Amino acid sequence: MNSEQICMSCMKDKGNFGICPHCGWTAGTAPKEIYHLHPKSILSKRYIIGIVLGYGGFGVTYKAWDTFLNVQVAIKEFFPNRLVNRIPGEDEVIIYDGEKRKQYENGLEGFLEEARNMAKFNNHPNIVNVSDYFLQNSTAYIVMEYLEGLTLNDYLSSAGDKLKFKEAIDIINPILNALKAVHKEHLIHRDVSPHNIMITADNKIKLIDLGAARYSFAGHEKSMSIVLKPGYAPPEQYRSKSKQGAFSDIYAVGATLYRMISGVVPDESVDRMMDDELKKPSELDVDLPLFAEKAIMKSLALKENLRFQNIQDFIDAIVCKKEVDFPEIELSKRRRRRSIISIAAAVFLIVAGGFLFLYKPVQLEPDTLTIWVPVEENTDMSEYEKLANKFIQDFEDVNVDIVEVPKEIYSNEILKSKENGTLPDLYRSDLLNDEYLGFSTEMDDLFDFIDIDEFYFLDQYEIWFPNKKQMPLGFNAYVLYSHAGLAEDAGVKLSTDHIDKKDFFNSESKYTGIYSYWFYIDSNYYDEFVRSIDSSAKYDFTEGEASLNNEALQSVIDLHSAFIAQELSMDIDGENMFYEDEVGFMFSDTSKYNKIQNALPGYYQVLPPPGDGTPSGDFTEKWSISDSSSKNRQLGATIFLSYMLSDYAQDYLILQGNKSIPIRRETFERYIGINKELDFLNDLVLDISFNEQGKNLINEFNTNLRSGFLNNANCSIEKLEEYISNYNN
Repeated sequence: MNSEQICMSCMKDKGNFGICPHCGWTAGTAPKEIYHLHPKSILSKRYIIGIVLGYGGFGVTYKAWDTFLNVQVAIKEFFPNRLVNRIPGEDEVIIYDGEKRKQYENGLEGFLEEARNMAKFNNHPNIVNVSDYFLQNSTAYIVMEYLEGLTLNDYLSSAGDKLKFKEAIDIINPILNALKAVHKEHLIHRDVSPHNIMITADNKIKLIDLGAARYSFAGHEKSMSIVLKPGYAPPEQYRSKSKQGAFSDIYAVGATLYRMISGVVPDESVDRMMDDELKKPSELDVDLPLFAEKAIMKSLALKENLRFQNIQDFIDAIVCKKEVDFPEIELSKRRRRRSIISIAAAVFLIVAGGFLFLYKPVQLEPDTLTIWVPVEENTDMSEYEKLANKFIQDFEDVNVDIVEVPKEIYSNEILKSKENGTLPDLYRSDLLNDEYLGFSTEMDDLFDFIDIDEFYFLDQYEIWFPNKKQMPLGFNAYVLYSHAGLAEDAGVKLSTDHIDKKDFFNSESKYTGIYSYWFYIDSNYYDEFVRSIDSSAKYDFTEGEASLNNEALQSVIDLHSAFIAQELSMDIDGENMFYEDEVGFMFSDTSKYNKIQNALPGYYQVLPPPGDGTPSGDFTEKWSISDSSSKNRQLGATIFLSYMLSDYAQDYLILQGNKSIPIRRETFERYIGINKELDFLNDLVLDISFNEQGKNLINEFNTNLRSGFLNNANCSIEKLEEYISNYNN
């Protein structure tokens, strides 16, 4: 065939016609996007580029003609559009500089590695074949067989949106065999869905886009989007750092089979973790054997350890070679087994006072557990009710009474309840002064019900909470917010690394020409800022008083001097000035993150605190257990609090409520996966320090520091020390 006469759409001979008589494509038609290669571009002196078959955030796939073999092929171009660009009509890729170039180079190597991996399966009948890959135009290309036919997604649309169980199994079995081969090579696909399964014109079933999710750039996932298809991706795939394996693909292929027979795409796995309402296929009037339904629901288990761990086990269950249970039944059996094992392993005799005591598993006597929840306008009480229902299921003889108390009167109501002997068993104690922690009992028993390795900070629990009478559910970290839009308008590029702390103590900062006022720090946060930028700055506690050491005091003076040099007073509303484009930098905590997102979408950056100090933070949502409750109710409150520390509850009560950052590691990872601008916290989280010791003393000291000293413009280290000495005396 004369290559000059090939239609770039259907790849048939159109002769000398400008409009193809076969498909109607007009020669010279521009590509869909300006950065796509134009039809008739030549690659590797062999391939003629045709129309675009598909494109996304990581690449473009073209139909092409192989002039050596005279066959149609599909060519995938590596084109991560966040990192590169192309002049319309040109072939060469323009790579952005700096960190983006490093990301691009890593991604390019990953793309080529993927091509090499794909080539391993060229002899597999159910995996798309790769015939060539090469570098050109400052990027890379993979040449694959062109498959004539329909994606499974399109086939389902043409078949009334769902299939009979037997037909679905006939389609899914070849895909299971393909995945079995992929997993044997220690690879995972990570993008199985009806969109990536082809039914060819000659009725072959092919798995395509092998390893597409691997373009997340190993080692650089944090800066790139997570590749997934909602409804088909397991929960672990929503996290930038997580354990993934064959069980991840098993979830996706199980979701695909569920979609094929029911006509319904499963709810997103992260939504199911909050409220799992996924119906069994039989509940959707699907006619299928019970053993197959159990296998499908097992493949869709949210916890990976409840799914099949390899493809062969899934195959055996689907054809009834091996019968399995529904996940909830299996979990119940495991719980019973754990109970039996724990009893068998832990039964021992203790001799005390001549009596023999037998260790027994946890039991609660019939009782009513009272929990007071502080509520605001947007408080979702349904999640507390769900936890209460879960608790009642596990301990049938115990009722749980969830009491809503308006947050503004919460502390007063707690004090009243203590006075009249009705203190709740479990309550928020961070809304009270430390002196009222005398109402609470120590938390030692809680650690029998949780694994501290699953949490940040709890391995140092007694350092942060020496009285052991509070348990936090979350935390806020102190960060630096920058008004990036104003900086970009001025042609200044803000580094994502630490801002030099010297800039904050310099009244003639390099940023003064950009912003009306170049930085703002709420005077409530002076101490946090100083501790964050200076590793030698700290509080000293002696005889019930709090004070900053000399290094911190000098930093406060320098900081305040720079503040007033901008002609800013202590009573300005700097936060609103930040939103209104007047202030360039604002030091605050992550509780402001969502508000800033909404106020300045796309015009802000979140940066680590400046300087070389230890990042600081505050624990949030701290709960305590009443010391006046019976031992039975204290134990019940302890167990309920362990439920509040579960991934499910952390997700709902902390992450979804946008209250703070979860302390549970897996929920924290999901939080960072969603809020990628805070990704730097991954590296800082283990270094964060908290001033739990003497929190009220610190607050009192800071209040007096602000009112007695910081309003005085003529400050000096001697005057500050004199003021503090007078205050302490």
